[in-house]
Amino acid sequence: MYSKNILSSLFSQGVRIVFKCVVSVFVVRVLGKDNYGQAAYFLLVFNLCSLYGQFGITNGSGYFSKSDPLPVQEQFTSNATYLIINALVLWLLFCVPPVKDLVLPGYTWPYMIMGLLYLQFRYQNILLNGYYTSRNELYLANRYKIAGSIFSSSAIFVVWLCGKISSQTYILLLVLEALLTAALMYRGLPYKYRPALNASFLFREWKYGNIIFWAGLFGYLNYRVDQLMIRFQCGNGSFAVYSVAVSIAEIVFFIPEALSGAVFGKILNMQEDAPNRKLVIASTVKCCLYASFFISACGMIASPLIRYVYGSDYVEAIPCTQILFLGVCGASAAKVIFPIFLAKGQPLKHLRITFLTFVSNIVMNSFFIPLWGIKGAAIASTISYFLYGGYYIVLLKRWEHVSVRSLLLITRSDVKRLADFVLPYLPFAGKRRRR
Repeated sequence: MYSKNILSSLFSQGVRIVFKCVVSVFVVRVLGKDNYGQAAYFLLVFNLCSLYGQFGITNGSGYFSKSDPLPVQEQFTSNATYLIINALVLWLLFCVPPVKDLVLPGYTWPYMIMGLLYLQFRYQNILLNGYYTSRNELYLANRYKIAGSIFSSSAIFVVWLCGKISSQTYILLLVLEALLTAALMYRGLPYKYRPALNASFLFREWKYGNIIFWAGLFGYLNYRVDQLMIRFQCGNGSFAVYSVAVSIAEIVFFIPEALSGAVFGKILNMQEDAPNRKLVIASTVKCCLYASFFISACGMIASPLIRYVYGSDYVEAIPCTQILFLGVCGASAAKVIFPIFLAKGQPLKHLRITFLTFVSNIVMNSFFIPLWGIKGAAIASTISYFLYGGYYIVLLKRWEHVSVRSLLLITRSDVKRLADFVLPYLPFAGKRRRR
């Protein structure tokens, strides 16, 4: 099941990234820097809220489904009800004029209503994905995510052909993608929603998830603080250019993001003294590192194509992309390792390093952006990413006794394990074995 979840996640992330990249080319070229910057900033704000506006409740859903005495059906109902109320309250806060003028200046009511719907459906997606992970059925969730991505990409392409693409229609179609994915994921689980709240259970979840919440928030802001600082210091145009660089470099993250859910589910369902625990961890991290290095190298070589794919307005994104490709390799290591410590019930380790890298990124960006503009932001982020990844490699060595050598050197047994891991899921190999 572990290999099935990993291969499914890799395939799902790969397919969705291909669709996202193709669609982004159409959207970026048609909307122009200012309109694309407006849409990208709106999505940045509401994605941030969808991940961290719930104050840590969804961070503990998978863990509590395995460890809490309350039936999972009641856990699900309580969590879903809380998220519905939370999204509405958060949206009403954004509608207060002083808050709206500060956070979302210039965005009209159609944008605000789409923001509420997007936040609501994204909340439910994240919650449902946590239950699929804890049930070791991540491969099912991945199917539904691909279906949602195919729908939105196809719809955006049709709208583009009709000449009706705008920042509003682009965001609306992403809202519909979130709705479709949530509906499909809900149908695939045995839990049914009935409005109810269990305050004591939510408090237990909050106590556990609160540390993960702050750690995750600082980690996410570490990836986004450079964009926010550019948006307010340099305007929508520079923000759009830098956002293109970030979105291209972060393609590498599909590797650790595909592996992290599977490794969390595996460690969560594995005994602390299991004989193959160290091997599972070392092999997964090694696979992530080498795949990230390879994709980053290819991306750095191909970066000059940005001039032709996105247009001459985005030439400045080329050096930023190449710099960020270096940094995301370090961040990839952290992304695949930190779920191991969450599954062990040790979220405080994650909080320490995310806070440290977040603060260091702000300090470096404060100096580098005035000196070198968006290129300075890329340099600052790359340094913080390497600090982030290096910390987790040290933690693995200290607490899981996984040596740095075992993470970097490829042996003959690694190649054999990889072949045994992949071959059963290749159609032709499967036919040969049956013969």
